[in-house]
Amino acid sequence: MYKVFNNSQKIILANKDEFSSLNGKNFINISDFSKMHNIIDNQIFSNNKQEVILLSKDSNKLIDFFESEFNVRLAGGGWVFDKKSKLLMIKRNKIWDIPKGHLEKGETIEECSIREVEEETGIKNLKIESYLGISRHLFVEKDLWILKVCHWYKMISNFEGELVPQIKEGITKSRWIKGHKVENKLKKGWPSLFHFYEENILKNQINEF
Repeated sequence: MYKVFNNSQKIILANKDEFSSLNGKNFINISDFSKMHNIIDNQIFSNNKQEVILLSKDSNKLIDFFESEFNVRLAGGGWVFDKKSKLLMIKRNKIWDIPKGHLEKGETIEECSIREVEEETGIKNLKIESYLGISRHLFVEKDLWILKVCHWYKMISNFEGELVPQIKEGITKSRWIKGHKVENKLKKGWPSLFHFYEENILKNQINEF
């Protein structure tokens, strides 16, 4: 099931048969994909519902038309754990976050993920342990709507040196955070990231929190 966040609003794109019941849900049935632009403008962005579901008989085509309305940017990031199962987090523009960044020309998404985590935190000796999944969110940049698609990896490191936040990117803190504090910090941050944490980290017992 395809999910994307517009701030706290969750948008779901799916086949009709993925929902056994739609009672009480705010859904939009799409048969004419040429109307996607108007649907996004008038029924999603102008909708104050916390969840909107777009349904079609062809979910792949639905996703293609939806993504064509945005400037899609690929990114990669890492959920990095130390030997004590502490999670590496950053504070960017006063919001606690997980290190990540945009894909650069010529690199793989795995290379991007490791590079961005190293640059933003100062950590070294990173190793990818597993692929965790994708998060998506919308934002505006220079009057353009951007769809950011971030690939996430579980990473480990034996690094014991000093962490150095990437100040020029608005990062003021780079810290190892104990498990019981992680949820509280993420809950106060980006909804898409907190949702990913709940669905892909906690449920799958990626850590020992």
